[in-house]
Amino acid sequence: MRVPFFDLSRQSQKLKHILLPKIEEVLDSGQFSGEACVSTLEQKLAAICGVPHVLAVNSGTAALFLALKALNIGKGDEVILPANTYAACAAAIRQTGARPVFADIDPYSWQMDPQQLPHLLTPHTKAVLAVHLYGIPCDINTIARFCQVHGLWLIEDAAQAFGTQIGQQKAGSFGDMAAFSFYPTKNLGTAGEGGAIAFKDPAHRHLLRALRNQGNVQKYYHEVAGYNFRMGALEAAILEAKLPFLDEWIKRKQEIVTTYRRAVDTPYIRFPQEPPNCRPAYHLCVVQVPDRHHFLKYLDKKGIGYGIHYPVCCHQQAVFRSETAHCPQAEYHAAHCVSLPLFPELSPQEITYVAEALNVYRPR
Repeated sequence: MRVPFFDLSRQSQKLKHILLPKIEEVLDSGQFSGEACVSTLEQKLAAICGVPHVLAVNSGTAALFLALKALNIGKGDEVILPANTYAACAAAIRQTGARPVFADIDPYSWQMDPQQLPHLLTPHTKAVLAVHLYGIPCDINTIARFCQVHGLWLIEDAAQAFGTQIGQQKAGSFGDMAAFSFYPTKNLGTAGEGGAIAFKDPAHRHLLRALRNQGNVQKYYHEVAGYNFRMGALEAAILEAKLPFLDEWIKRKQEIVTTYRRAVDTPYIRFPQEPPNCRPAYHLCVVQVPDRHHFLKYLDKKGIGYGIHYPVCCHQQAVFRSETAHCPQAEYHAAHCVSLPLFPELSPQEITYVAEALNVYRPR
């Protein structure tokens, strides 16, 4: 048997009868910028996330960058973030002129370790960028208390965690700003690129709308030097059509991860520790193994697809190597992590096959 790591075509085939009419509606309207369509989506996203305001943009990276800009973060400022995350997080900080400061991770949850924050705090620290990596929530309550005590902005990167629940709140509702990604592989993905910014203070709305749209809210009258970060109507229509299926997909992915966890009775494959009182909306199912090269050869032999998220920590990337950071836990994780097959359309037979293969794996 061959089991793909990810196969979006299965979802597309299943939803084709729903998606095609929505796409045709946009084509027939001729309104591809889609202000009305995007506005409707924003309202629905805000209701799901439990936040007062959501602004849709054309990528998760744009969402991060605009969130930082709206909080006036720039040259001379520092923003603390985890070392094991996608490079776009650190790049968005660097692009504002600010300095990314990398924190190590907890060895059990693989999320940013809040105990690192006091050691990284300087007079230049202006914000913490808390990442809910893989759809598993970081210790956001502890991080939020730290930010409150020290007068820092809290930005949530919930790009991989749309739908993740912590207590009675959703990921993205804790910070001053939050960024989401709707890249096709995400739990809620569009065809192409998409993202959104969630925020609480209505005072930010005017500036964010201007920054998203070339610096103007009223056509041809530019208040700031903005960007072309608008979401298109087609992307918005596809996301709105998929929203009713989101809970079902999250539940299914949780079931698959639970099956993997229960099946594996070996010390050679480690799963992350889930925080208590939460419901992860798993984007990825990541494990740690002692010998990744040998494990990947084993998966290849079994016909099981995989990914690696992420093989190089941010502070080890060439573009950020000038930033001094001591992150041994993040570096270990980067060298030993493997992402297993995880998408809602995996068949019961495929899930069982992967689970059984994991359980009998032994390193050399």
